[in-house]
Amino acid sequence: MSDAVYFISSFGFKHGIPDDADFIFDVRCLSNPYWVEEMRDLCGLDGEVDEYVFADDKSVSYLETVVEVLKLNVDLKENTFKKVYIGCTGGQHRSVAFAERLCKKLCDSGIKSTIVHREYERFK
Repeated sequence: MSDAVYFISSFGFKHGIPDDADFIFDVRCLSNPYWVEEMRDLCGLDGEVDEYVFADDKSVSYLETVVEVLKLNVDLKENTFKKVYIGCTGGQHRSVAFAERLCKKLCDSGIKSTIVHREYERFK
């Protein structure tokens, strides 16, 4: 197992791009629950939002690609701490759901990861 650690954070592009990122992945191309009235006040931590985002095969494929990119980075750079940011428009729906799944997949494959949601105070 690698000693690499990923710090994963969701964020909203409209609130500014992080200036300390090693990786930024843009998930604004994924289906947006904001446009579904019943989900507008929910966030990516809610099951309905996660299911909505990942009902599209494009989301699943994108997640697998990001996991592979980050696994490759671990293989190339042992003993590293990398900051990975996942961004959508407001940082409430898509980026949160995606970051949660990403963190779980990395942890499940033995890569230490921690997660935070930068915009959490804005939408809780």
